[in-house]
Amino acid sequence: MRSNLDPWTAATDTECNVVLADLGLADIVVAKGGLAAPLAEVELSAGQKQLFSLARTVLRRRVKRRETGIDGGLLLLDETTSAADAETERKVRRVLEEEFARWTVVMVTHRLEVAAEWCDRVIVLDAGKIVEDGTPGVLLQREDGWFRGLWIGRDSP
Repeated sequence: MRSNLDPWTAATDTECNVVLADLGLADIVVAKGGLAAPLAEVELSAGQKQLFSLARTVLRRRVKRRETGIDGGLLLLDETTSAADAETERKVRRVLEEEFARWTVVMVTHRLEVAAEWCDRVIVLDAGKIVEDGTPGVLLQREDGWFRGLWIGRDSP
């Protein structure tokens, strides 16, 4: 588990355990045998896997801040909450807001609620081309907008 959580071997056991606790994974890791236990992907649910990946990112951020004093950068996320239940999604949002407040976060998501509620700016792509760009609130007000069309059609069969 430890080598997956900290592949750079830059963090202390305490830092690893604190991050796991912060993301609600500490009990799961302890139950599997602790940081020294092997990590078998099948032992974690899809949401737990996403939280574990986020824990790795948080740990790397904290080690970087400890080593350099720098707290900022660019974080790229791809479908971070795609397999998450509502509780896991809330944890992810809390962590992003608390841990990466000073970072630029670029997030790919197909979950319109995530884009509307979490993002300062939305870029809508169609066939790999930008078709709309703006704040979620403004895009939702555009009568003939792409984002609004997706939003209105999201509950359709």
